[in-house]
Amino acid sequence: MVQMNLQRRIGYITCGLSSLAIVMAGQMSQASAASMSFTATNFTGDPLKVRYTLDDTIAGAGKVQVKVEFVTDSTYKNIGDIRGVFFDIKDNSLLSGLKVTGLNGTPITTTAYSTTGQLQSVGSANLNGDGNTHTFEFGAEIGENGLKGGKDDFQIANFVLSHSTAALTLDQFFNQEFGLRATSVGLPDSSRNGSSKLAGISTPAPAPAPAPAPAPAPAPAPAPAPTPAPAPAPAPAPAPAPAPAPAPTPAPAPAPAPAPAPAPAPAPAPAPAPAPAPAPAPAPTPAPAPAPAPAPSPTTYYQPSSSLPKPKKVPEPSTLVALSLFGLSTIRLKRKNQQDNLPA
Repeated sequence: MVQMNLQRRIGYITCGLSSLAIVMAGQMSQASAASMSFTATNFTGDPLKVRYTLDDTIAGAGKVQVKVEFVTDSTYKNIGDIRGVFFDIKDNSLLSGLKVTGLNGTPITTTAYSTTGQLQSVGSANLNGDGNTHTFEFGAEIGENGLKGGKDDFQIANFVLSHSTAALTLDQFFNQEFGLRATSVGLPDSSRNGSSKLAGISTPAPAPAPAPAPAPAPAPAPAPAPTPAPAPAPAPAPAPAPAPAPAPTPAPAPAPAPAPAPAPAPAPAPAPAPAPAPAPAPAPTPAPAPAPAPAPSPTTYYQPSSSLPKPKKVPEPSTLVALSLFGLSTIRLKRKNQQDNLPA
């Protein structure tokens, strides 16, 4: 695992360094575009064609060297004397610090700039005409009017552009308008009495080269396959279900209670022997003997049946039997009292 993480980190670092190198290379190639060349033709005056060549390496870092020269072909056969060079710049905040230095005997008479882009003349050289549609931000006057016997005939102009505080590159001049004022225009070895004003657009900014695809990060080493876990032991077979318990035997129905035996009738108490009365007294009329109490009906007990009949009311002893027993007891008590009252 540690080795795999280390390889992955090395891959990320390599990919990042490759991307950084690609970006820096793209920026360097755009900033160090070396040189560009383009042409401009007359918009008024005699036919004339000029070529501009700009280089940001020959004069040293931060400087741009400019070369302006006439070219001839079947259409543009004339040459002329360069009197003024005009151009725009990408960042017009640099205009105030811009410097022009002549090379190879090219005299820089004066310079001028306009931050609003309305410059049409510098010194005695101007680009008026064509409805004043060609206006610029910076201009440099080359030499003076007249050829002066060939001493002021500049068919080629060389100068260096620099800045007091900033480094200049071709990026400031891509896709910008350039102009030129020429006098003494005509065919070579002629009186050259013509005049021309020229304008053209510089080379567009080159499209940045597509960044190559970064090198893919090395694939991490495959992780070792994990050791398979041992298969679990098979679960034991479930115990067989117990046999169902037998249904309980129903308890036998209780036997019906036997009917109680009827209570025996009480034996009549023996009549006491009559005490001899001193005087015969009329015997009181004996009370009629009470009728023997009827035997109570046997008690009927409730016996449950399978059909569950409604309970029956158990009969109670009759009131007549109770009164008979009470009367009998009263007679016996009265006789006992009579015996107790007899004189001894």
